[in-house]
Amino acid sequence: MSSNKLFFLFILGLFSSYFSFAQSRHITGRVTNSQNYAVSGVSVGISGASLSTLTNVDGIYFITARADSILLTFYYPGYVYEVISVPPGQTVVNVVLQDEPFLISRRRLYEAKISDYEYSPFNAFQK
Repeated sequence: MSSNKLFFLFILGLFSSYFSFAQSRHITGRVTNSQNYAVSGVSVGISGASLSTLTNVDGIYFITARADSILLTFYYPGYVYEVISVPPGQTVVNVVLQDEPFLISRRRLYEAKISDYEYSPFNAFQK
């Protein structure tokens, strides 16, 4: 092989590896609840892909996604399931999870029933 062909193949290999890395992006963000507290252990995924991650104790996540437009999904029990559209070029997505309305009403009902009873170690649920 001539040196020109080897040089051409070398340059072609460099550009192909550059473009393969250019087709993905790193997305990061923070997940909080309505009281602005970090929510750890939230499942963050990409819709239509098998890639997912979890938030850390500070509610921060990192995920690698395609460079084009994607849908990020956020799930944690007790909160409303969130789906967020992320346009090309956006790399930071912060999310505020809202409490599940059904669970809020059940929690309030439970708290109301507990407050009707006096607590003692001997008669925990007697009035």
